[in-house]
Amino acid sequence: MIFSAPRRRVRIDWTLLAIVLASLAVRGAFISLPRMARWDEASYLTIAGNLLAGRGYSELMGMPDVHQPPMVSLLAAAGRALHLPLDKAAAMPAQGLLGGLVVLPLYALGQAVYDRRAGLLAALLGALYPALAVSPLYWGSLTEPPYMLFVLTGLYAAYRCGLGISGAARPWGWAALMGLAFGLGYLSRPEALLFLATMLLYLGLVWLFSGPQRLPRLGRLAGATAAAMAVLALTALPYLFTLRETTGRWVLSGKAGTSMDIAWAFANHSQALHDQAAASLDSTGQETLWLSPEAFDSSIADWIAADPQRFATLVRRNMRDSLDALFDQDLFQPWLALLAILGLAGQPWTRRRLRGQTLLLLALAPLASLWMVFIETRFMVVYLAISLVWAGAGLAHLTRWAASTVTAALSPPLAGWRRGLASAAAALPVALAVAVMLWSGAQTARQAIPHLPFYRLEAAAWLAEHAPPGAPIMTRNAETALYAGRPLIAFPRASWDQTLAYARARGAAYLVVDQWEINEVRPYLAPLLDPARAAPLPGVTRVATFEQPGHTTMIFRLD
Repeated sequence: MIFSAPRRRVRIDWTLLAIVLASLAVRGAFISLPRMARWDEASYLTIAGNLLAGRGYSELMGMPDVHQPPMVSLLAAAGRALHLPLDKAAAMPAQGLLGGLVVLPLYALGQAVYDRRAGLLAALLGALYPALAVSPLYWGSLTEPPYMLFVLTGLYAAYRCGLGISGAARPWGWAALMGLAFGLGYLSRPEALLFLATMLLYLGLVWLFSGPQRLPRLGRLAGATAAAMAVLALTALPYLFTLRETTGRWVLSGKAGTSMDIAWAFANHSQALHDQAAASLDSTGQETLWLSPEAFDSSIADWIAADPQRFATLVRRNMRDSLDALFDQDLFQPWLALLAILGLAGQPWTRRRLRGQTLLLLALAPLASLWMVFIETRFMVVYLAISLVWAGAGLAHLTRWAASTVTAALSPPLAGWRRGLASAAAALPVALAVAVMLWSGAQTARQAIPHLPFYRLEAAAWLAEHAPPGAPIMTRNAETALYAGRPLIAFPRASWDQTLAYARARGAAYLVVDQWEINEVRPYLAPLLDPARAAPLPGVTRVATFEQPGHTTMIFRLD
């Protein structure tokens, strides 16, 4: 005789499902607006194209890449394999899909720390708030959406793991999910490892304050820590082995070699210093520092020890810049900051709520690591996403206040239209927040689109038509070669003779420069701007010039 367990009825949370669909739809709508891949996004798409063509994980021709973490490149490869246009190939999977799903861990965290209403409203804010729904499309990276999704998922898994350590449930499954989430976050941005460290500290605090059962639960803490670390290692090891094989040493990030000189350049807001740190030739004169093994000969500790005063100046500037970035109009708009404060401090902290607040506050600690490198607005968005849990609770508190005020003013009794009026009062703050977010998102796109370098597409179109297939392009801008469909070669910061030698050694066929980069970054190449001479420097002939307001782009054939 066969006994079958009764089927459990699956309940669909229609409100949460509607928020998820709205999140995906809003992101898809903004992706459909005019845009182009640039900066890091163009690099990820170039790597993706080379992967699909069997040329390995490389951006610059013939050189394996160690600087770009693999997550967005793999997502871009999926987009390119589906033959999506270049402006959507990385944006659709990274921002449209993974960015849209960020509402799920926001809901889970809000419900765990507060209640269902706070969780739903935190998810709604995550679905529509411009810094999550719109701005990543114009920051030139697209690492932020998957990074936020994985970090927030890891935070929720850590919360549930803590419940298992201090309660009756076993924490192993949640510990494994925590390791997987932070491992995937590491493949998006290496800083995710810092979130793992803070969450292990959180688990230690949960165990420390778990009462008289502390000693018997030590095994749970140790087991959960081991499970999280093991799963993270399994997730990260293929990338770590790739870095080891390419660099010849064990490193957590391929950017370690040049990162501090680049950080100093960003702290000084100097593109020339950035160019010097990355594009100068190494001691052999044969390769740029960005690609040279010599970049790994000095560590961050060496850079600090060489000039401690410089490091102190870097930290001070970054602390100042982090405040500016947090309260930039793209991040904490005043109304959202007020909601977050209301959610954080508007209600007493019960024992259960104290546990969740401790986790959220600890999750802000990795922000301090940015003070050692440099600050960009996009780096701060993950901390904004964490604060949306508080903002969702603040908005929930506001809806209850509005409904209670109307109830108190109209009672007794409440019936019919009076109950409807109380419900409308509760919905009004949410409706206002939705209206403000949609309007602000549209404004963000309207202001960002005119600043995209569409003028580079004109040069790329010329190269696509006139350059032979496979003809390598030397340029500082990956998007030019990407849209031209031609291999990319580094443009070194060197004397003209050295630049020509570098180009010829790699078979470069064309050189693309624009007026801004010569005037601001490499003024020693000013002769290239002379419109009266077709061959302003030895070895090159100008074959095309494109004039746009404020921009002049020139294409030279390398003879």
